[in-house]
Amino acid sequence: MTRIHDVTRTDEKACFTLIRNSDGFYSFGEEQECWGEVPGFDPYAYWTTTYTSGLYDDLAAAERDAKAALGWLRGSDVKWSSDA
Repeated sequence: MTRIHDVTRTDEKACFTLIRNSDGFYSFGEEQECWGEVPGFDPYAYWTTTYTSGLYDDLAAAERDAKAALGWLRGSDVKWSSDA
């Protein structure tokens, strides 16, 4: 597995990772900070997966779908392969 992109949202409450799997396919996901409560305890923060893509055989297709699925990426300063 090789990380192609590892981006944190500007408010640091979400992150995006795009990887190249050992089988040559690409996939991406998003994690976000969430808050939980347990009666009798203080609220607590935890990270959870909020989006998991399918597999892509083309990096540009994975990047395109990531920008479509995760709106906050469109305004980020990620250097996409299609920008070259």
